Amino acid sequence: MSSPTGEEDHNSQHPDNSSISKRSVLLIDDSTMTREALLLTLQARCRGSFDVSCTNEIVGSQNITATMAILNIRSARFDHPQVMERVEQLRAVPHDPILGLITETDDDDLVAEAMRFGFRAYFTTSMTSDMVVAAINLVLTGGLFVPPSFLMRRGLIDRPFAPLPAVAIKGLTERQKQVLKLLLQGKPNKVIARELELTEATVKHHLHQIMRKRGVRTRMELAAAHAHAPQSSQPVRIDMGS
Repeated sequence: MSSPTGEEDHNSQHPDNSSISKRSVLLIDDSTMTREALLLTLQARCRGSFDVSCTNEIVGSQNITATMAILNIRSARFDHPQVMERVEQLRAVPHDPILGLITETDDDDLVAEAMRFGFRAYFTTSMTSDMVVAAINLVLTGGLFVPPSFLMRRGLIDRPFAPLPAVAIKGLTERQKQVLKLLLQGKPNKVIARELELTEATVKHHLHQIMRKRGVRTRMELAAAHAHAPQSSQPVRIDMGS
């Protein structure tokens, strides 16, 4: 349960699996200022695509019901006792939430270590709020995010994606605009088809036309191109679903 300010109530009774939100994010940060600022920013920017709550500590992993838990460790590393304590608490949550990490650096060793500990989203404090929302929406569909600078240093990509303005929808039909809007909310083809009363084949056709007009080849590139973020801070979704 969350308070009106979005603070997670960890004193409630142990929930059963039916109470787990399908799209909810829990922010874990012991700094009141940064925690509340990020909470208010995400609530304002996410446009209802997911619920957001926050807490300053983990009191019993059994009480965490969010789909995704994001831990802010700032400049600390995994060898810090408090960081490891929280990581172990999150890994002990029964329903196995998606784990995200916020840090002040994209250091290669820290990124790699986060992946080994099971984190599927790696955010840096240089990212814009719009990009964080886009990344959360995408990871909620099953992807993995790391800073593109990390991938470039590993030789996995040769350059970051060049962003396009999110309002750059000139040349799209009304239906294509509707499909694009839902895609940028992190919704898979099946959900887009249901909401627009289309077949999945039709949705795929519209996406192909949108990508052709935008000069991109994948859903990942399309989503990244429409996120307001500096090229150096855009995360990349590795595993793309339909």
